[in-house]
Amino acid sequence: MQNKLSPSESLTSPTPLTDAIRAGLHRATLADATAVRDLTRVAYAKWVPVIGREPGPMNADYDLAVRNHMVDFLRLGSELAALIQMRPEIDHLLIVNVAVSPAHQGHGYGRALLSHAEELARSRAVSQYQISGQICGRVQE
Repeated sequence: MQNKLSPSESLTSPTPLTDAIRAGLHRATLADATAVRDLTRVAYAKWVPVIGREPGPMNADYDLAVRNHMVDFLRLGSELAALIQMRPEIDHLLIVNVAVSPAHQGHGYGRALLSHAEELARSRAVSQYQISGQICGRVQE
């Protein structure tokens, strides 16, 4: 799915990036690969009985992903609440994965991370974003 970005329209409206959410965003490093894997696995676990297998993000190589992609964490206090994995392309920003811990699902954090990705796309002078794979967690409508 590709969408044109415009300042007045957003896939993620109306959930804004609050100062508190911005303050909780941190770029993952190679030392965080295990945390990325663990959060993704717990976020997607509820889908295993529904689809009869583990979704792809549960088995991804997160050492490689953290090295080659942009992975941003959302920490709320000392808790790791959510993450977004993005891969910059020449003409767009690919959103590879959004995972929200079950304890934090339903509060708009996934949507806030999508707003963060849109801001990154704009800052990189990219006019499109593309979502690939599955978005985990309930996205507020």
